[in-house]
Amino acid sequence: MAHALSLRRIALGLWIALLPLLIVMLLWPVNSRSLRIGILIVASSLVLGSLVAAWRRRVLFHPLVAVYLATGIFLLMPANPPENLSDLQMPYAENMAAYEGVPYVWGGETRLGMDCSGLVRKGFQNTLLKRGILTLNPSLVRSALDLWWNDTTAEEIGRGYDGRTFQVTSCSSLNDIDPSLLLPGDMAVTTSGIHVMAYLGSNKWIGADPGEMKVTIFTTPETKNGWFTSPMNIMRWNKMGD
Repeated sequence: MAHALSLRRIALGLWIALLPLLIVMLLWPVNSRSLRIGILIVASSLVLGSLVAAWRRRVLFHPLVAVYLATGIFLLMPANPPENLSDLQMPYAENMAAYEGVPYVWGGETRLGMDCSGLVRKGFQNTLLKRGILTLNPSLVRSALDLWWNDTTAEEIGRGYDGRTFQVTSCSSLNDIDPSLLLPGDMAVTTSGIHVMAYLGSNKWIGADPGEMKVTIFTTPETKNGWFTSPMNIMRWNKMGD
């Protein structure tokens, strides 16, 4: 009995210590494979620690088991019937716009710092996760987790990102492109592959701009920012429709 009590106290102590660590890791701006692996290890330890700490306390243990099982079952469920994925366009644009003013940090994708590819990926992760939970669609939640795990660059987004994006059109300048060809959430990747921005609608574009050193919204025609006179490939997430 004393041994079990001691084990529960150790588990509770580790849980209290690991929770702040997980929060720091989730807020750390620069994403990396080692960081993601660390997050999975710490999160798994928190789950296990909570179960050990709640052992023999049915009022806590059983609800925790039910929540963890329900979450696992939900994530493994088949996808819901196809929905109108164009409904993701405006929520995606709004999620990206919410990051306006966030400092530019190379490799970043949190509110503490963003780079160009981090912005378009994080905005889409948030959109997929929120809609997946609200509509109980595990496929969208899995897609959000897939984007989180598989980090990438602007250049790779412009190449198709292993089938996650596709090219809609190309242009010699965003100032000259026909807006009727664009949907909110479409991404403009420089033909050199060094920068990506996203269309918000109404001639507005957003990007984590290394020149401005922050996430900035621009309105075309834009004559002062060199990205808007650069040749671009217009890309779209494959889950945003044809």
